[in-house]
Amino acid sequence: MFLIRWGRAILSLPLRVLGWPLFFVCKPVGRELLKAVWPVTRFPKDGAFALQMVVTQQGPAVAIETGLAWAQRWPSAHLWAMVGAMALDNKQLKLAGQCLQQAQAYPPDAEGLVDILDFHLQMRSTPPGEFVPEETMQRFLQRRDLPPHLGKSLELEQLWKAILLRQFELAQQHAQKILEIESAPSAHMAMGLIHAINGQTDQSRRHFSQAVFPGPKGPSLRLYYETVVNAAMGNAQAGRDCFVRLQTALPDDARNVKPHLEQLMPGMLQGIEDEEPDILTLIDDNSEGGQL
Repeated sequence: MFLIRWGRAILSLPLRVLGWPLFFVCKPVGRELLKAVWPVTRFPKDGAFALQMVVTQQGPAVAIETGLAWAQRWPSAHLWAMVGAMALDNKQLKLAGQCLQQAQAYPPDAEGLVDILDFHLQMRSTPPGEFVPEETMQRFLQRRDLPPHLGKSLELEQLWKAILLRQFELAQQHAQKILEIESAPSAHMAMGLIHAINGQTDQSRRHFSQAVFPGPKGPSLRLYYETVVNAAMGNAQAGRDCFVRLQTALPDDARNVKPHLEQLMPGMLQGIEDEEPDILTLIDDNSEGGQL
């Protein structure tokens, strides 16, 4: 097996050597060469990279169908989890769950993608107004082999659950634990809120200014946390205004957090109607496409 893997790696070298320079000079040609590495090596990481190329060229729907075909032909935990993650991002929860079951039938992947998919699927499957079940949280928290990304996600889940329940001391413990590892913007938002509640204006402003959410969805993510922060601080009008904007920016997140906000500050959202669900949400479990 070792010699076979090395043989495949060597056979893929010409594709890599030609593909990467051409990718920066002539992207379409470079992409095709780099995508061709995967059928040669059958390494899960190469498969994941090739799927990203398909997403870029043809969109997530085609990438999911392509990934399903590849995973069925050259199965591995890594590749099944990658397809499941794309399905989850595309709001296909049923398909993501099927991919998770397939991934769990193979030896664990080194990056922990199967565990990450498992937890995020649990989060996305939690009904609005509820939290990830405690038994699910404990199933992950009791383990000592979690990937760092998943460990951070667990801390963040506990952090914002504590804030929504007004357990600010507990929230501070989780936020500080996260910030000891990295400068997570949502943890800075939480610390800004906690310092503001304690009347520590300078520290509050410092943390809010450090809460920089990168990427194209960054402003929308910050708006989500600003909505929760304003509700927790009792800023009814500001929280209401943020929520109305959130309904447009992140409609699914707005629907999910609304029951929590109504408990956090009763009356803040009075009279605000729910936005119509996204069509992808409506067809998720009824669609004939993308099934195993």
